[in-house]
Amino acid sequence: TGGGVINAGPKASEALRALTAETNFPLTSTLMGLGAYPASGANWLGMLGMHGSLEANSAMHDCDLMIAIGSRFDDRITG
Repeated sequence: TGGGVINAGPKASEALRALTAETNFPLTSTLMGLGAYPASGANWLGMLGMHGSLEANSAMHDCDLMIAIGSRFDDRITG
């Protein structure tokens, strides 16, 4: 997720949490998207990007399918 979820308001974060609960997909976030999903959540892998976690970055680079919600892909995120 990215800052677009935060900018869209609380209902967007609620929808993201519901989607994550329904699908059980792992979830990462950009710096601007922090707070859209709780860091204590079972599906949380951490923040993406050059200052992000190894788990989050590995998941992004190694995934077969990525669903991006409210994110932009700049070089600080994708490398």
